[in-house]
Amino acid sequence: MNGLLLLIAANAPLASTTKCEYVCHYGDAKFTNCEDFPDFKKQKTAECLKLKKEIEKANDESSKCSYVCQNGEAKFENCENDAYKAFKEKSLEECSKMKRRIQNMENSNKRCTYKCQNGEAAFTNCENEAFKEFKEKGMEECSKMKQNAKCSYVCQNGEAKFENCENDAYKAFKEKSIAECSKMKQRIENKQCTYKCQNGEAAFTNCENEAFKEFKEKRLEECSKTKRETQKPTNNSKTSPCSPNGKNPKGLLCKDGSNGAGGDWKACGGNANRMACPIKETSNPITCMNMSCAKTEDDCSEKGGVKYGSEPCPFVGTPARWVSSTLGTPSFVSEKQCQFDDGD
Repeated sequence: MNGLLLLIAANAPLASTTKCEYVCHYGDAKFTNCEDFPDFKKQKTAECLKLKKEIEKANDESSKCSYVCQNGEAKFENCENDAYKAFKEKSLEECSKMKRRIQNMENSNKRCTYKCQNGEAAFTNCENEAFKEFKEKGMEECSKMKQNAKCSYVCQNGEAKFENCENDAYKAFKEKSIAECSKMKQRIENKQCTYKCQNGEAAFTNCENEAFKEFKEKRLEECSKTKRETQKPTNNSKTSPCSPNGKNPKGLLCKDGSNGAGGDWKACGGNANRMACPIKETSNPITCMNMSCAKTEDDCSEKGGVKYGSEPCPFVGTPARWVSSTLGTPSFVSEKQCQFDDGD
C-alpha cells in the first residue's frame, strides 16, 4: 500500500521571507526551512510517525484480507481498513464484468427469436443489450411488410404459388401454406385412387402417391387371400391336383414345352417360365402357386398354396391334354408335351 504524502507549508514570522515546508513520505517526516518552527516540527513528526505505524499494521494484516467473486457477486473478509479501498474497488469492477458475461451466456442460451405477424414484430429472450441492433432491424423489416402487404398465395391443383413473398418474414407463412396445399393435393388424389381385384390379381389406378402405401398393401393382402380361396379344391378330398409332368418326371417342365434335366433348376430360366416341378428322384416334388418347388404341401402355404401334387395325371389318349383325376377338371398343356410313346 502506498503511504500518504503530505506537503504542508508553514508561514514564517513576518520578518522572514522563507517558508517552512513539511512532507510526510511513507511515514517519514521531512522539513525544509523550518528551523524557526520547533513546535510545528514536533507535532508533525509525531503525526507522521503515527501514520507510519498504521501503514505497517495494514501491511502486516494484508494476508488476512480475502475476496471471493461468486455468481457475479463480490464478497470480502477482513478488508475493512481503508488501505484496501483501491483493491476492493478494482475487485468489485472485475466481478461486475464477470456477472455481465454470465448474463450474456445465459441470454444467448435462451436463443433470441423473432416473429413478424400481421406487420407486428414480437421478440422472445431478446432483452440483452447485445440484441439491440437485431431487434431494430427486425422491427424495420416487419414495418415494411405491414406497409407493403403484397405477398399473395394460391393453392392450385395441390401446387402452392407465391408472389412477392421473398422476404424472410414470410418464411413461416410459406412453410405452413405449402404443408396445407400438400394435404389438399393428397385429398384430391384420394378421390381418384381406384382399386380392383380380379381373379386374385390386384389392380390400382392413380395410387402412386406415398399416402396410399398402407391402403395398397392391405388391398394386395386381401386380394391374395381371395386368390387362394378360389384355388382350393371343390370337393372334400385333401388330395392335391395331379402333375402334368409325366413325360419328364425327373426334371422341370417349362411353359414353352421344353424339359430340364434332373437336378437342373435353372432349365426354364426362372420360376415365371415353369409349368411344373419334377416329381421323381427329387426332394421337392410339389409345385406351389408361385411356381417354386416344395418338399410338402404344407410348405406351399406361404407361397399361394399347392398348384400340382407329386402324382402324374393319367394319359387318356388325346395328345393335347392331361386330365386331373382329383378335380375332374382337365389341365391343358401343349400338344408337344403330350406326344410320347404308347408304352409311357
